Amino acid sequence: MIVALRLRRQMGSYFALWGALCAVGPLLAEDEVIIPPQPTFAAPLAPDAAAPLNPVVKPVPAPDDRLYQDLMSVQVSLDDSAPWEAMEIRSCWWDPLIQKPLRAKSQQLPLTLEQVLARTLMHSDQIKVFSELPLIRETSITEADAAFDVHAFLDTRWDDTSDPIGSTLTAGPGITRFRDHHWTNSAGVRKRTITGGQLEVRQDFGFQDNNSQFFVPDPQGTSRIAMSFTQPLMRGRGQIYNESLICLAKIDSKVAHDEFMRQLQSHLLEVSRAYWALYLERGVLYQKLNTYQRAVEIVSWLEKRRAIDASESQIKAAQAALLERRSDLLRAQAAVKNAEARLRALVNDPGFGDFNCVELIPADLPSTQMMS
Repeated sequence: MIVALRLRRQMGSYFALWGALCAVGPLLAEDEVIIPPQPTFAAPLAPDAAAPLNPVVKPVPAPDDRLYQDLMSVQVSLDDSAPWEAMEIRSCWWDPLIQKPLRAKSQQLPLTLEQVLARTLMHSDQIKVFSELPLIRETSITEADAAFDVHAFLDTRWDDTSDPIGSTLTAGPGITRFRDHHWTNSAGVRKRTITGGQLEVRQDFGFQDNNSQFFVPDPQGTSRIAMSFTQPLMRGRGQIYNESLICLAKIDSKVAHDEFMRQLQSHLLEVSRAYWALYLERGVLYQKLNTYQRAVEIVSWLEKRRAIDASESQIKAAQAALLERRSDLLRAQAAVKNAEARLRALVNDPGFGDFNCVELIPADLPSTQMMS
């Protein structure tokens, strides 16, 4: 009985709430929907309990077209494939100031990126070192090809022989030692062919004198012209085998040339980075100058209002911030010097002069237009 009474009281409270909501229904806007909460029961209703009435729910209207279009435009703008032409990049306030001199006593030298790269190609010692490697590799081609050139030669030989005689037929009776003096000379040309053969043409001259009684006339001179050609049949035969060194030398030369191009492009890339690093550091310096100037103005303003409404803690905090801005400004000045020194070291142009006499100023500004 107690449970039934509690359930009836709970149902009565829900129905009372529903009647109140229906009474204020006409006061709501037409596009608002009120859905009454569904009652929860701890136990099933009795068979004779009255079932709740089903409320009439208004249909949910379609979203506003303009709001939907705005939301869809936001989604499209976040898409990676969205056209970047819609983005607008504005120039910064420090761009005109970067081309202004920072050192009044130095001579200004405005430089574009193209001029810096041209000066690098003309004066950089690093590029000169890089360019030596392809030239060295090209000499190996000439060296390998020189094996097939015509070579002139001159050979001479002197033989002085003194041997004991074991037979009288060697030099004759009464002679105990055979003494022979022989001088030979050979001059001519040789050439190696691409098939592995060797062609030789030479002229021989000779002079001989000994103590043999059978050597008549004594002394004697000889002369002979000879031409020979030698062609291997197995080892060292063929054009491919004999020109292999030339082929390897050409490959090494091409590799060296490609390596030089890689080193050259890498060096020019470093020069470009140093150029834009100088632009960046000069821009940061002007930003630090601006913040330092504003900090000075704030400290001065607080000092004037010390007796009015500025507390001592605010003034001390502003002075500490001013000192911090000053340290940032000094670091920015050092960064500009380092960036300029880096660019000078990479370009190595004597026309840049000394750091205290010539100031390098970037004349190019970053492009604010999207590249297609």
